[in-house]
Amino acid sequence: MTAASGTISQAGRPAGLLEKLLAAIRPEFRCEVLVFDPRDPVFGGPPCAVPECDRPARCRQMCWSHSHRWMMAGKPDPAVFAATTSPGWAGHSPLPGCQVTGCGYALAGHGLCYQHFQRWTRAGRPDLASWQTTASPPSPAPAACRVSYCTLWAKPTSVFCHSHHKRWHRGGRADVEEFIASCRDPGPGHEYIDLRCLPGRLRLEVQYVLQCRRDEARSQLVPVRVHRFARDLAAAGVASLLDHPEDYWACLSPRPGQAPAGLRAFTLDAYRRIEQLASAAAGTWNTPGTGGGRGTWASPNAEPSWTSGRSPSRG
Repeated sequence: MTAASGTISQAGRPAGLLEKLLAAIRPEFRCEVLVFDPRDPVFGGPPCAVPECDRPARCRQMCWSHSHRWMMAGKPDPAVFAATTSPGWAGHSPLPGCQVTGCGYALAGHGLCYQHFQRWTRAGRPDLASWQTTASPPSPAPAACRVSYCTLWAKPTSVFCHSHHKRWHRGGRADVEEFIASCRDPGPGHEYIDLRCLPGRLRLEVQYVLQCRRDEARSQLVPVRVHRFARDLAAAGVASLLDHPEDYWACLSPRPGQAPAGLRAFTLDAYRRIEQLASAAAGTWNTPGTGGGRGTWASPNAEPSWTSGRSPSRG
């Protein structure tokens, strides 16, 4: 941001912005992982159509988990599916393991893990039941899969079992700790936004924007999409939204393989909120064409306009 006047910090950002952020963000939004009640008016939604499932409905009146399970089942009649499927969280059911006694590797085929399947194949594929009685598990036992609720062993080349390694790989090979956190159920029906991928100041800015959006309660924000937006912002390699002008964020593209829906609208809205808070911190007049782009006066003690008026943008 380029200010017409006012104090500029050594980092090139208006002095006082960090203090404004720290003073404005409430404790519940200062967490690195934000967890929301399933009925939250902004980050939640109505309950899933599956009885006893408290998670927010996201697609065809079902939560993400049950809508995915419905598609995998061949898209049967939604009402019949909702009435007959289990309310349990998909992905948390016990994964099948190798049937060789004492082996904790994930199932690969013919009731065997990949290692035992290879041994059985090299042996000429004798009667499987008889062969299993003579097969021995590896010793010592390998480390367990890093996903907390998984009871299987990790692959020799991974910290995850075969199934979770495949899910991690298909999901873009995210940071290992982030993936592990994403596998946890944060609570009955709860959804979350993981902001640990963002550097400190940028994380504060996003926390502040999310708090504003929650307070206004003018439109919904789906946590899983905001989580993707955070990853896209992290990939931009900036320490603050004010490191680039508004035009840069208007052209922001998502990471390869990610859908662009809502990213630019969310980021532009976030940029304008932080720009206005920075102007309030510096007590400057933002003249169109000088970086402020909106022609508004913000005194050091002024409340941002969106706390009582219309949101600058909704994404």
